[in-house]
Amino acid sequence: MIDRWRRLWEEIGAGYRTEDFFHQLINAYTAKNRAYHNADHIAHCLHEFDQIKEKLESPTEVELAIWYHDVVYNPNAANNEEKSAECAARALKQAKAASVHIDGVKDLILATRHDQPTRFSDAAYLVDIDLSILGAPPHSYAIYEKNIRKEYKWVPGLIYRKKRKELLISFLEREKIYLTQFFATKYEQQARHNLKGAINAL
Repeated sequence: MIDRWRRLWEEIGAGYRTEDFFHQLINAYTAKNRAYHNADHIAHCLHEFDQIKEKLESPTEVELAIWYHDVVYNPNAANNEEKSAECAARALKQAKAASVHIDGVKDLILATRHDQPTRFSDAAYLVDIDLSILGAPPHSYAIYEKNIRKEYKWVPGLIYRKKRKELLISFLEREKIYLTQFFATKYEQQARHNLKGAINAL
């Protein structure tokens, strides 16, 4: 992974402290409070990215956004994406990256709030990558649901089930869960099956 990390930063002409940034990320993603939003999630996202990177306008920025999009994760907070975007911007600035890359990565990370549709192709692919777990095989999806519950273990069961059900229903109510044709073809049907099953189980 660190070799991939070095190559990524070399592509934007930024080589300063790259290994320091890598270890900072790994420390964040291996924190004890992370059952799903961890290094495994980033590895999964990178695997999905590798399948579509040729379709992207700025694949380097998307890959950087994948690495940083959950670096700040506090289940009690509503601004994790904003904080993650700020963290990425600081690192890129310290590494002397061009401002165009910094702004691009920040915008991409903010798209993973999933609060509104994006009109930008690269952001759409990133959002779909982030949601690809919804279309995983049933066993993997069940593990995902269990891990999300672990991250919210401090929430009383009745409240958690209510809020989780509302969120899952909001995905089902979308005309399309996935914004890009690639991911819609690959995951849409299974995602809807998984979501319906999870809702019924709550």
